[in-house]
Amino acid sequence: MNSSFVRGTCMEMCSSAERVMRRKEGLIHPLEKPPDKTKMIKSFSRSAAGKNLLDAKSLRPPETLLKTVNYLLTEVIKNDEVPWHVTYDFVMDRLRSVRQDMVIQNLSAKESIYIFQKIVSFYAYAAYRTEDVKLAILLSRNYFGNNFVKVCRLIPQFSLLLQCVIALQLPEIRRYAMLS
Repeated sequence: MNSSFVRGTCMEMCSSAERVMRRKEGLIHPLEKPPDKTKMIKSFSRSAAGKNLLDAKSLRPPETLLKTVNYLLTEVIKNDEVPWHVTYDFVMDRLRSVRQDMVIQNLSAKESIYIFQKIVSFYAYAAYRTEDVKLAILLSRNYFGNNFVKVCRLIPQFSLLLQCVIALQLPEIRRYAMLS
């Protein structure tokens, strides 16, 4: 990480300030109920007047971002209490928030690669899971392509040994891409 960028200090998937605000405003997503720090995940928000996206207390460090992505991809996507499109929209929003935290902190390739790899896997899974193929392509192609390119651009920044390990996983990611 570049030292001129802010480093996140929020060790939870959603800061306490955001949890309080979203409870007060009635902005708890059905997939976050019952609302507590183990289920609530920081939602994506655009920069706006009076909103400080650079607040370290609301930014999650790389280990928390990875924990968040793992939770989304192992727990949330298994939920069958809401329709798939609701789950998809929720996960997409929360992954967008993860990417936003990554960009604001200017995470290094080493800190980013595993997170992007999991995000790309989600787009592939979402394309497979979505029954309407045209809709799946529309929803996932741009996100999948952008993140796949980011993963590939990060590879040269690693040692030769790690490049080989990552390269071994690329065929699996390409197989997912063919499903979409």
